[in-house]
Amino acid sequence: KVIQYKLVNSCSTVMTGRDIGSEIFPQAKHKFYLTAAVATRAKRRFEQLVKKDSTIKYEDVLKSMEERDKQDETREVSPLRIPEGAVVIDNSNLTVEQTVEEMLKHIKLSS
Repeated sequence: KVIQYKLVNSCSTVMTGRDIGSEIFPQAKHKFYLTAAVATRAKRRFEQLVKKDSTIKYEDVLKSMEERDKQDETREVSPLRIPEGAVVIDNSNLTVEQTVEEMLKHIKLSS
């Protein structure tokens, strides 16, 4: 965490993580909560992993993702939640570029 704080205090920074806007930097000027349907996220992750290991199965990736979501949402310390003031963007049907464009629209509107 110390390195994260030093980096943010020294320059404009973009950070990603499941608790960056809620726990680490709740005072961030712009916060986004990116989400997508679990099946979509599993498909994206499967496509990354299968390049490294052709034996990987989509069903296993989906199950693992569902388990991680449940763990993150119900953990006692820093459970996954939408940060106060965050813009929620469901990118189930968006490309990376479209997601960034959507974020930039919100940044321009609030500046």
